[in-house]
Amino acid sequence: MPNTDCQTDDNYTAPDGLNFTIYCGEDITASAYSSSAPTSKSNYTNCITSCSEEDYYCYGIVYQASNSSCWELTNKTASTESNLATNTDLITALADQSQLFIANTSCPYQNQTKQTSSSGVDFTINCNMEVTAGSYCPWSSTLCPVHVDSLEECMDICVDAHPLCRAASWNPGMIHGYQNCYLYDASEPVVNFNPYILHTAVIDLPDIATGCPTITNYTSYASDVETIFSISCAQEATSATNLTFVHETNITSCMDRCATYSDPPACEAIIFDPTMGIGYENCQLLNSVNLVASASNVNYAHIVSSNSSGSGKTSDASSSGSSSEAWIAGPVVGGIAAVAAIGLGLWWWNRRKRSNTRAPPVNPPSAEYKPMYAAAGEPVELPKNSVERRPSNFHELSAQEGHAVHELPE
Repeated sequence: MPNTDCQTDDNYTAPDGLNFTIYCGEDITASAYSSSAPTSKSNYTNCITSCSEEDYYCYGIVYQASNSSCWELTNKTASTESNLATNTDLITALADQSQLFIANTSCPYQNQTKQTSSSGVDFTINCNMEVTAGSYCPWSSTLCPVHVDSLEECMDICVDAHPLCRAASWNPGMIHGYQNCYLYDASEPVVNFNPYILHTAVIDLPDIATGCPTITNYTSYASDVETIFSISCAQEATSATNLTFVHETNITSCMDRCATYSDPPACEAIIFDPTMGIGYENCQLLNSVNLVASASNVNYAHIVSSNSSGSGKTSDASSSGSSSEAWIAGPVVGGIAAVAAIGLGLWWWNRRKRSNTRAPPVNPPSAEYKPMYAAAGEPVELPKNSVERRPSNFHELSAQEGHAVHELPE
């Protein structure tokens, strides 16, 4: 029965980046086939994807649409275009073998040195070593392993992972397949590894003060926008839309990130984890929060009001915050009135004297809101945070995910 699932020869790129050339109505020499029995796949693209994700060398596939059979090709020298033969019932797809080879498999850094990833996070390099515990995900996981061309790329994937990734290993020789970056949720023990080439980087986590603010409200003035947050200690959102993750050193800078987030939909709340259990990127920006529940180690805050004009105070702060603002507003308004009266008097006097002199401008006093933060049982003053917008190249993932998953059509 002629195959109708494939009409013209084409190229196909698997979700992990491995490229295949598709040959419609073609079979390949029997010596290219794996000795394993065929598996069942709903279409030839799913068959190709399974090949790219194998933990061994897979150089291509043969697919028969009439019975959904998927054969893998594991003989490198036989899996070439010169070995194709016409068979209208079959589809053959051959991997780009140049992608399955890296010439230089040596450790890219000096052993036991500190290296900073492109995302700005420090790692300790362990050449020809592995972490023997805490595999971040099994072979069947859709999160990892993934393919990278360098240890630095693998380190960056570890930084972006949720929950926390503590180490990343790179197999440049791809002896376990095209997907050659492995993550770990443990940082030790790190031991010598000889079966094949494996270079490991262990993340150096910064020290962040734990605890929760002693205040229940925080007003962010980031980007001249007054945004008031209500803070709930030891709570998290259990139903919400994740916008992005970023790394922050305290909850106020996390709230400032939310206040200045400009992409749609708008940021409405944050989760901040000082332990970084949810990941190195420990500040999660949220939208459409429906449920909030108790949780250890993480703190939650949501926007209760926002004044985009930056002028005037809102009335949604707590009673202590409102009284503090009223205390500030009184002398400021009174001072402005007094200055205005003096200025008017001087203007009238100067006009009568027909003098060209002017009264010097007088600026009203300003008050800075200084929240307190509980760290190790002692409240300390938080520094004023300068918000710098990071690129919005985030993936839409839950707190249990680390990479975008491409779902192929069934």
